[in-house]
Amino acid sequence: MLPSGMIAERRIVQRLLQSNAVAAESAQPLGGLRESESRRLSELVANGVVRSAAPDRYYLHAPALGDYWFGPRRKRAILIIAIVAAVLAVIAIAMVAPR
Repeated sequence: MLPSGMIAERRIVQRLLQSNAVAAESAQPLGGLRESESRRLSELVANGVVRSAAPDRYYLHAPALGDYWFGPRRKRAILIIAIVAAVLAVIAIAMVAPR
């Protein structure tokens, strides 16, 4: 996912959280979205993270958001970052250690 998509995703999630749209009864309209936000909204709806309660009214499905954000893809990215950090730490220690 490109950074612009991640930013658009965050904006949508923050907007729904700020308006407390976490259930069908509290669904909110999401008017005035940018093009990138509209695309991300479509993807979030397709993934079940954001749900439509009525035409043009949306709410956040928190369990699906947790699975989406911390699913296998994100865990893999975190693991790769941790491995790279560990390798860099070993290299730094090896360079500083006396011979």
